Amino acid sequence: MEYIEGYNLAKYLEKLNYEEILYNIGKYIGLIHKNKTCTWRFNYWKYEFNNGKIYFIDFGLSFFSNRIADYAVDIHLFKELFDPNHWRIYDKFSLILEGYRESFSEKYDEIFHRLKVVESRGRYKSILF
Repeated sequence: MEYIEGYNLAKYLEKLNYEEILYNIGKYIGLIHKNKTCTWRFNYWKYEFNNGKIYFIDFGLSFFSNRIADYAVDIHLFKELFDPNHWRIYDKFSLILEGYRESFSEKYDEIFHRLKVVESRGRYKSILF
């Protein structure tokens, strides 16, 4: 395993060019899903300030899947982590979805529809789009 020089992105996100970073995070999540990998643990990222690289860390709980529902739940859980930690910029979550659409456009509409279904269920009703 290789050590990645950088900083915890979650800690510094709001102090950086977060709009571009959020868009890129969405693109990377889309690429991860496009490669049939789900990870319900998107809370570990590192960011290299000098070159702007974003690293997703800790795929220990990841699994392979091509199920639309798994991708939608992945995005939903990421959204749940994003909300309490970045409430000042929560309205920018749509940038993540835009980036996701760019990298996984062929399945985006199905996934986005399923995401709405997931969030309409009992305990998720309060955090609809």
